[in-house]
Amino acid sequence: MTGSPEEMEHEVEATRARLDRTLDTLQARLTLSGLAEDLIGTQAPAQAAGVTARRLLQTIRENGVPAALIGAGLGYLLYDAVRQEAERRRLRVVRAGSASGTPEAGRGA
Repeated sequence: MTGSPEEMEHEVEATRARLDRTLDTLQARLTLSGLAEDLIGTQAPAQAAGVTARRLLQTIRENGVPAALIGAGLGYLLYDAVRQEAERRRLRVVRAGSASGTPEAGRGA
């Protein structure tokens, strides 16, 4: 970095200009849309969703048995959650009926 003061000043100005461009780029990337673009690699979320769906379907086609087992497991979890909630509701009704002293509460309705 030896040279005349004018050359050094020119180099400092060039470095400052590069730094300004870098800061502008970083600020643009730190916006919500910039972060989303970095995350999914595209500016169009609908396009990214389509790509993701195609990849998912391709993976399911390539791995049919594991995908079916995962689907069956998720289906069972959903079924069990619905069944447990229905049982809780039934027990609340029975308890409410027995607390009020109605004769129907003792029949297990």
